[in-house]
Amino acid sequence: MASKKNKGLDLENASTLDLFQNDGLKMGNTENLKFVVSDTDADDLDIVGHPVIVNSVICAICIRGKANIRINFQAYTLIPGSFVLLAPDTMFICEEGDYSEDFLANYMTFSFDYVKEISIGHIIYDIRNIPFFQLESNEYEDIMNVYRYLKLRYEDVNHPYRKEVIKFSLLSAIYDFSAIYDKYTLILNEREEDSHVTKFIDLLFRNYKYHRRCEFYAKELYVTPKYLSKIMKDETGSTVQDWIFKLILFESKSLLKSTKMTVAQIAEYFNYPDSTSFGKFFKKHENMTPLEYRNQ
Repeated sequence: MASKKNKGLDLENASTLDLFQNDGLKMGNTENLKFVVSDTDADDLDIVGHPVIVNSVICAICIRGKANIRINFQAYTLIPGSFVLLAPDTMFICEEGDYSEDFLANYMTFSFDYVKEISIGHIIYDIRNIPFFQLESNEYEDIMNVYRYLKLRYEDVNHPYRKEVIKFSLLSAIYDFSAIYDKYTLILNEREEDSHVTKFIDLLFRNYKYHRRCEFYAKELYVTPKYLSKIMKDETGSTVQDWIFKLILFESKSLLKSTKMTVAQIAEYFNYPDSTSFGKFFKKHENMTPLEYRNQ
């Protein structure tokens, strides 16, 4: 994994992680498969020392070493057998020095549109809430067998029906994987069945671009704003407003660094009345204007 200078935990320099950008050149992909099978040794992934926003579905398994990461602000430790699932728009951070020199992870990634093409979007519904679990030894072997088979099909660039073979191999692989994943989602969903925190986080990721008031989320969860604020502070250490602002700042920084969107367009994207209102919000939390951040 490539690293950059450590930016601390302030979410600076957020960028979008696009694992497809070099696929056509590397694998002779002239059909825009939006599907990659690789590992962290083979690919020089620029994912260390700065936050990234994922733009595809990523499934990764730790083969060796250790890494400390955060997914949507929640901390996890990867060791051999750890399995990670990242949904589109997931926020991912691995700080410089938070992974061992021998760290290796195998991964596959595909676009969400590619998943919809083969009608299995419902299978990955729980990924945002349950992005990490530790595999048992037999499950590890099953996942590795699936990975090896997909890699074989992916690297067969001369197959006349490569696109079709990959599509149906992926479909089969996802159902094999789901047989394992369902066990963990059922266990965790039962454990957190009545958790307003889990429900709030899920609701927040679907609405933070449009709703910035605690009242909206409390109404959707059938609790009072005071109660929701208290349990979020007690259980996560951050208030409802903190969570909302963290997500807006994270993505706004990503847009400023990785797109040519104007401040006015970004303000509209987050449902601010104008660029002045958004600029004041940004400067209040970052001590600089959006353009100063973009140009630094």
